[in-house]
Amino acid sequence: MAATLDIIIISANEFSIHKIVKYMNENYRLKIEISKLIQIDNWLWEGERELSVGETLNSCLKNGKIVVIGLKSSLFKNLGIFVEKIDEKYIYTFWVDTESYPELDLDIWNKDICLKIFKGIEQIEKEFGDRVDVIAAGIETNLVYKKDRLEMIHDSENINVWGFDKSIITDDLLGFDRSKIGDRDIFVYTGK
Repeated sequence: MAATLDIIIISANEFSIHKIVKYMNENYRLKIEISKLIQIDNWLWEGERELSVGETLNSCLKNGKIVVIGLKSSLFKNLGIFVEKIDEKYIYTFWVDTESYPELDLDIWNKDICLKIFKGIEQIEKEFGDRVDVIAAGIETNLVYKKDRLEMIHDSENINVWGFDKSIITDDLLGFDRSKIGDRDIFVYTGK
């Protein structure tokens, strides 16, 4: 397995993964299907167990579990979604193995990739009426969720682009260029 491209969405809303997969298949022809659904107690993968069809993501997340959704696609070698709930926020990490797509395996991102990701998320937001608070993306990321967004940026690792629904007032983000995509404040890592 090569590196993974992680696209992280933080929202107060619980998204229907089934609806998003259906939407992605219909609008982007990705041919994605859910292959497995499990829960784990922590990131050490302790307490791993398969979920039954009747169990809801929310019931697992309320009990402090992490939900792992395995996906299959004819276009990507490996992909999936991790879902956890911290402080009333749902954190969705969509990951894709970059082995077949080396243009995604970048330390410094170009704006075209960012635009495609953000526009796709905006479309999903409009389609389902759910608000997305934070979007983050990078290679092999380690997001450390904090209510304070500047602390979250500083404490997280390998995140090349951040997008926020509310403006952040700062000049303290060394190595990031600030711009806008739609109404979102965007910070793209430049390494400078």
